[in-house]
Amino acid sequence: MKSIFRWLTLFCLCAVTIQAAPPPHPTRLNIVYKDRPQPVLRVEGSDPVALIDGHEQLIKQRITYYPERAPAFGANHVEVAFHFLHSNPNRVIRIDMKARSLLVKMTLKSEADLSGAFLLVSATIPQTERDKDQWPKTFFLARELPELKAGIATRVEEALVLIDVVPDMDCFVQLFDAQGREITTNVMQPAWAYYHAQEVHQLQEATPDYLKKFAGQSREVFPVVHPSPYFPDKNDARPESALVRMTISAEGRVTEASVEGVTDPATSSAVHDAFMGWLFFPRLRDGVPVEAVVEVPVKFH
Repeated sequence: MKSIFRWLTLFCLCAVTIQAAPPPHPTRLNIVYKDRPQPVLRVEGSDPVALIDGHEQLIKQRITYYPERAPAFGANHVEVAFHFLHSNPNRVIRIDMKARSLLVKMTLKSEADLSGAFLLVSATIPQTERDKDQWPKTFFLARELPELKAGIATRVEEALVLIDVVPDMDCFVQLFDAQGREITTNVMQPAWAYYHAQEVHQLQEATPDYLKKFAGQSREVFPVVHPSPYFPDKNDARPESALVRMTISAEGRVTEASVEGVTDPATSSAVHDAFMGWLFFPRLRDGVPVEAVVEVPVKFH
């Protein structure tokens, strides 16, 4: 989707409030190597292959993964069925305290042949009252996936060693192709919720410096996170364009959104959920953050 943004301040506007799902978060995976972030293309066993100075390089040393927002998802889709079932959808992985590992058991069915793909597992340590204001400690572990044939269910079992494993860790799973592009799945929403909460936390940390920089000044809202809608299926019912109106709080979060010019419910819902995930440096009036309302024209291509 290509969007053209025109920012207008509106003083009287009624917006429809809908319960939003987490905004889409296509992800790419980086490592820090030679003091620079390097994109991960694939994983051989548990070792990443990164693009370094234009060349692929296998990194055989202990590294830390850093997921970040990518422009879009890869073209494929994989259906995931976990073999561990829990009441909490984030806890689809069994924790083996004795072996200090995360056990992943799942069946994968890919829409297209898939070779060189890899699995990313996140595991977050539960927070206590003492550290609830800090971002929780999260570990990211990657492992190469077997070759997947289109439409053929393939069982995958992995034990990922984690020294700091603790009970009741929240986990989610993401899949990536051999070019490092995230593959859409039916279980990616927990990842979206995690990354959105992280982006909100980062905005909260950055806002005091923003207020200090523009102390006493008046400024309009400035978007810092602007996810695009995710459309899982082609749909001829989509119009050429739409209009989204958002109410933005003094904290820079979207509290209300309305979508005009779209009659298809699935399209409207996807657009709404994406725009509810937008984050802003807030509108300032004489240096004081205040609520704002803006409208954004959207073009579909």
